[in-house]
Amino acid sequence: MASVLILAMCAFPTSFETLWQEATFCGVVLIITASLIFWQKRSLKQFGYALLIGSTLVGGIWSFVLASVTSRNYLICAGVPGAGADLVRRADESYHTLLVFEAVVGATCIMTLILVLISVFSLYFAYRRREALILMTD
Repeated sequence: MASVLILAMCAFPTSFETLWQEATFCGVVLIITASLIFWQKRSLKQFGYALLIGSTLVGGIWSFVLASVTSRNYLICAGVPGAGADLVRRADESYHTLLVFEAVVGATCIMTLILVLISVFSLYFAYRRREALILMTD
């Protein structure tokens, strides 16, 4: 039974490589979003837009730092017959580290989606307001 458990510790649906790529993607998306908001000159007039730019920039930096830290980790596999107790312990720690990083990267991706949606809707409604003001003055 114990050898089956040890062998099972080598098959994971996610790897650290996948996680750092996801975190990097989230960082790129957030930096692009912050740039788009910043380039809209009217966006800096309100505190909400400045807060949105700050949040997306902080989120982008967080994603890149997370990607960097995640890329330095590797998964230890103890799925060999006769694996020592130290190797099994390190494999267990590696597995728990993978689960923690998976949860953090997942939360970062969800926050990325939320910030992008808020940004898109904010810019869309600001554009609509501006168009309505132009129509009213004509």
